[in-house]
Amino acid sequence: MIRVSLLAAFALSLFTANANSEQLDPYHQLRLYGNRVVGGSWHLQTENGPAQVHTYCWAVGHKFLLRHEWTEGGPNSLTIVGVDPVSQRQTGWSFSDQGEVFVVSYDVDRVNETEDSLKNFRSNAGDVLDSNGAAKVVWHNEDELTVEPAENDKLLNGKPAEKETWKRSKEEADTSWIEADPPAEIPGSCSIAAHLVGKRFIEGVLPTKKTFHGNTVVKWILAGKCLILTGATINEDQAAFGTVVIFVANPEGQQGRWWQFQSDGSVNEISVTPDGTTVDGTSTTGNGDKISFHGVFSLDGEKVRYKSKLSVNGGDPLPYGWSYRKID
Repeated sequence: MIRVSLLAAFALSLFTANANSEQLDPYHQLRLYGNRVVGGSWHLQTENGPAQVHTYCWAVGHKFLLRHEWTEGGPNSLTIVGVDPVSQRQTGWSFSDQGEVFVVSYDVDRVNETEDSLKNFRSNAGDVLDSNGAAKVVWHNEDELTVEPAENDKLLNGKPAEKETWKRSKEEADTSWIEADPPAEIPGSCSIAAHLVGKRFIEGVLPTKKTFHGNTVVKWILAGKCLILTGATINEDQAAFGTVVIFVANPEGQQGRWWQFQSDGSVNEISVTPDGTTVDGTSTTGNGDKISFHGVFSLDGEKVRYKSKLSVNGGDPLPYGWSYRKID
């Protein structure tokens, strides 16, 4: 099971080393936090439990962090750490090699220069996760921290949460464990996405009628339970844009789920039909615009094409689309 309270607490522990967090917008907080934890690898200090290692890196224009979470004997996870543009709360979107998806958001209150209080945890289902109080994160120095759970706090599996100490190693941890072979049977909801595995050239037309082009890389990860797409594009005005998409391989016959994290701070939650061809999604951008879209994927020889219509703040739907072709 994905661990909620302590895992989430460590995900976004202390954002501000020298400033009052209440005076900073959440994206500034994230940048300060990321600059503090990126580099090396974080190791759980334990004598009897399984070894755990967390490694961080920036993604999509420093608007999100990727955290690789390795546990001896499993389960292993990838968490996207960022700001929910709707609630403006600190949030972690976690995907595991057991096929689980868990989204948790919470508030961070600055206690003093070395201590934070984390509270009001909410799951993606809206469940209250910390009715017993606030967790506490204490930084002993730049390379060591302790997470203290709220009284009677529990993990998702019902076991009592315990105090944890994490220390940073200056050496980067091996994260190749996240890559995987495709599942023996690829579910229909990922059938089109599976055609994008490898390096692809992407080109298309935006709703603004401006053209763009770039590259994507798609890999199977987490024991074949997910695919991850990383992409970078540039439009005709030389404006750059980045994206990370997680495709969850739900069982055959079920509707698929995708999450897209973009360099403008937006998070798209996308549903896809069981055959993997038709998508519907909504998002809120970092500046508050509300987006809705409906699109269709199709195969054209070696190319994958996408045609869609997008509406901004309830306005008239605007057409846009793109195509992918394989890079030899």
